[in-house]
Amino acid sequence: MAEELVKLANPMVTKVTTSATATATKKAISTTAGDIRVMRINNAANSSVAYVKLWDTALGSVTVGTTAPDIIWGQPASTDTTYIFISGQVFTAAITSCVVTTPGTSGTSSMASAVDVTFGRVS
Repeated sequence: MAEELVKLANPMVTKVTTSATATATKKAISTTAGDIRVMRINNAANSSVAYVKLWDTALGSVTVGTTAPDIIWGQPASTDTTYIFISGQVFTAAITSCVVTTPGTSGTSSMASAVDVTFGRVS
């Protein structure tokens, strides 16, 4: 029996957004509702934990340091990890993110070196 390679569409995500050199400056990941299915955080260049903050709201509605994030993800120092969310992290309005040095609502400082964050999502 011969083997045949069939190229399939990615069943996991339909859009990929990379926030290269993510900082404390907020960035729009999506302006519409969607599910994050894959998240890769490359914090290899830093010797401290990077905190990825995510909001289920539009970019203009977020004030970093004041608006409480819906999700805060701590990425250990000197690591590069891909996380897969089988059921997805659901955002009903939009997806806004930033990366800071401290957890909680009040953290506003950027990391010493770049943190690359990639989101694979369905929207």
